[in-house]
Amino acid sequence: MTSQIILITGATSGIGRAAALHLAKAGHRVFATGRRAAALAALEKEAKGIKLETLVMDVTKLQSIAKAKAEIEERTKGYGVDAVVNNAG
Repeated sequence: MTSQIILITGATSGIGRAAALHLAKAGHRVFATGRRAAALAALEKEAKGIKLETLVMDVTKLQSIAKAKAEIEERTKGYGVDAVVNNAG
């Protein structure tokens, strides 16, 4: 299986968090997003050693989405993402 770059919204708890950890442990590069920086920091700490990166993003705010998109493009050297798991809200 080829590794994919996956964006997951609502990754600070529940299904989103579990999906982020599962997919990262499976070898995918995961961008886990959520509104709460502290919850994302805890997720990042738990995911130490696997390909999971966090970004603060509020899916109800266009400016927040644009900022996260730009950050992902920078981190992936312009590649972007292969898949989105829209779990927020």
